[in-house]
Amino acid sequence: MDQYDFADTDYMDENEDDFSPLIGQYLITFSFLEHQIDQMLAEIINERSDETGYLVTANMSMFNKIDLLQRFMELAVSHDVKQPNKFTPLLKRVKAANTIRNRIAHANWSSMKSDGTVRVGISVSEEAGVNFVNIKLGIEELSDAQDELDAVISELDELEFYEV
Repeated sequence: MDQYDFADTDYMDENEDDFSPLIGQYLITFSFLEHQIDQMLAEIINERSDETGYLVTANMSMFNKIDLLQRFMELAVSHDVKQPNKFTPLLKRVKAANTIRNRIAHANWSSMKSDGTVRVGISVSEEAGVNFVNIKLGIEELSDAQDELDAVISELDELEFYEV
């Protein structure tokens, strides 16, 4: 890294109108996923009322909600389950959506380059010193992430834990 960090904001200044709807759409849709998981956990915890479940999940991070859902799914797999093979791959996709959400929400959008790379963090190590963590989050990647998020929400909606 140079002595000082300067971000060239020209690219994002010129393309903000293209990125803003995609970023906003992902974050809004992700809130639907979080609500869906809240409801799933609430129903698992007490199928007669959401109140007890929300009492448990009220101050949990999304990471912790996903972890709790995973534990419940693993418990369900050890019992009478209707769709056990769908749980693990679907949870991996939920976790990936959460990672993308965090990167989108916390990206330094002023650092966006014309190749679609944007700074999503800073790493520090004794060997390399201070380095910027950049990933590709251009228009195409944001659109693909939205499509995947929509698919995850749809598949979670169709998921059934136990035989009826």
